[in-house]
Amino acid sequence: MLMLLMCLMAPGAAHAQDDDSPNGHGWLEIHTNYGALITIDGKPYPRRSEHGMKLPALKRHDVLVKMGEKEKTYTIYLKPREKRILMVDITGYNTPPTPAAKSPSSAAKPTKEPKKEESGDESGKLTVYSKPKGEVFVDGNALGASTPMINRELDVGRHEVQVKWEDGRMSEVKTIRIRKGSKLKLFFRDRQNK
Repeated sequence: MLMLLMCLMAPGAAHAQDDDSPNGHGWLEIHTNYGALITIDGKPYPRRSEHGMKLPALKRHDVLVKMGEKEKTYTIYLKPREKRILMVDITGYNTPPTPAAKSPSSAAKPTKEPKKEESGDESGKLTVYSKPKGEVFVDGNALGASTPMINRELDVGRHEVQVKWEDGRMSEVKTIRIRKGSKLKLFFRDRQNK
């Protein structure tokens, strides 16, 4: 299950590949931190893109997002005519704690003012879009909001997000991690009613 995270948009451009795929094609659009290097199946992701990268459908595609020493990999399978958006935050990935945070001398010094500010802001914001519109559920509970739901505050931690369509069916579950001060965006599409 992919964890989708809101990040800065990577520059990219539409890249047409051969249309002779017997299974058709789909589009993969990737948003990540500015300056990250992206490759799909070993080929560079286009620098300027409105639609992402055109890829043969029903085939395995290996995505690598790399920034400095940090990297994330994904395996993607697209359905014919599917457009998928992958959002990757690479800056906070496997970041080791700073030596100052482990230092006993820094732990002994009282710093009450910054701690008060931190404890008052233990949330992040979530924006949910869907096509068609639906009711937003987080961790199995209705939020009383329909899509588009813009910048709804959620507690820090992992959450499962779904949309309930007008006919009562539920969308797929997307697992997210809210970090303090983060802003995440999710998009849901009802693929059964086109």
